[in-house]
Amino acid sequence: MFQESEIALLRNRLGWSQYEKELYVNKLDTTNLTSTSGLTLNSFHNLVTVENVFKLIPESNISDVRLNGFLTEMLDTTIIEILNDVLISDSRSAVKKDNASIIVDYGDTGLFDTAIGNCHAIKVIELILSSNRSNREEILAKTSVGQIQAILKGTYTKDGNKLVDGLIHKCANAREEIKTILYGSSKGDAVICDGTNEW
Repeated sequence: MFQESEIALLRNRLGWSQYEKELYVNKLDTTNLTSTSGLTLNSFHNLVTVENVFKLIPESNISDVRLNGFLTEMLDTTIIEILNDVLISDSRSAVKKDNASIIVDYGDTGLFDTAIGNCHAIKVIELILSSNRSNREEILAKTSVGQIQAILKGTYTKDGNKLVDGLIHKCANAREEIKTILYGSSKGDAVICDGTNEW
């Protein structure tokens, strides 16, 4: 559906930080360290670290090559999910048929960066919640399952009013922002004036 060059363009926008523990940074190849935007995958949440992923990958004693492959595949899967949602699944996408030119034209602008970073953070946190490795307990001891659920879903008052956006909302909002920029508002192009005095 999407060319490797298109996925690579977006993949290269966000890489892992070089300021993690030296033991884990030394395991990373250039593909996983490349960040042409200056944003790092780690910057979207403090639980998103190479160390956490390394400790929770289903395969223990994983080689550096396999670790890098796992990290790249996780990021590529995130990118493909976002591209499918934005360029294929959305009903407004039928208007613009040339997905390759959209990716090339907007890839370097940073339009996809926030969506990729937040959605990737969700995948790492889901790995924390679903891992069968014994190291999971160590990470969960530092952050309770309730806190992790709040990180994903946000925080609400007893009345159901949202206090803090969770990563799921941030990811969905970032995807909607991409769609709005590419296709226009999903609520129509009507301008709503409520007549309130703004000053």
